[in-house]
Amino acid sequence: MSRFSRILSKLLSTKMIVMRNERPIVSFTFDGVPRSAITTGAQILEKYGACGTFYIAGSLCERELHGTSYFRAEDLPGLVGAGHEIGCHTFNHISVTALNRTALDGENEQNVSFVTDKMPNLLLTSFAYPFGDIGPRQKLLLQRRFASCRSAEPGINARVADLGLLKAFRLCDQVSDREIISGLVERTVRKKGWLVFCTHDVDEYPTQYGCRPEVLERAVQVAVNYQANVLTVRNAIGSIAYGGS
Repeated sequence: MSRFSRILSKLLSTKMIVMRNERPIVSFTFDGVPRSAITTGAQILEKYGACGTFYIAGSLCERELHGTSYFRAEDLPGLVGAGHEIGCHTFNHISVTALNRTALDGENEQNVSFVTDKMPNLLLTSFAYPFGDIGPRQKLLLQRRFASCRSAEPGINARVADLGLLKAFRLCDQVSDREIISGLVERTVRKKGWLVFCTHDVDEYPTQYGCRPEVLERAVQVAVNYQANVLTVRNAIGSIAYGGS
């Protein structure tokens, strides 16, 4: 992905929303959904009465890649039953910048079919760009289909949010220090903004894209201690749109 394409995508702000939330918001999201994100990550969130957004790519179901085991089909109803959100991450976990309109539609239709085959009434309203790759044409197409599209562009969503390119911070060992996490949450509280964390696996020996269980729990604890509203991406959209507390 070219630097120019990324810059142009950021400048192409056509799905902006004024944020009316009364409380700061923190969301925890998991990309690709390794099984540890469910067996460990979801449990940590539930311990604090919180829920997260899990962006699945159907082709990864029950696979093991580079030593990482991914979610199972039977995991999904339990996640939804506990209040978590299932989001879309393309079916084949592929960079959207390589796809034309037909291929992009096909990827998402295949992923939606994969999910609705297990849970017929479930709607996927949230999307996350695989690898954080984004192009202006794909952004326009995806933001028409989904209520929100989460990027990997670092930042806090404040005052006005770009629903076609939500900012997020990677939660990994590089940002595991409590002071770093507290600083991010404190800035979010001060701005009455929306902080989105994104991670991958939640394991004692995580990949470079994941984090250890204590890092995730530390971030959840800090968010709760600062009295931030810990919401799924879908529910956060409702809060910023309608001013919910």
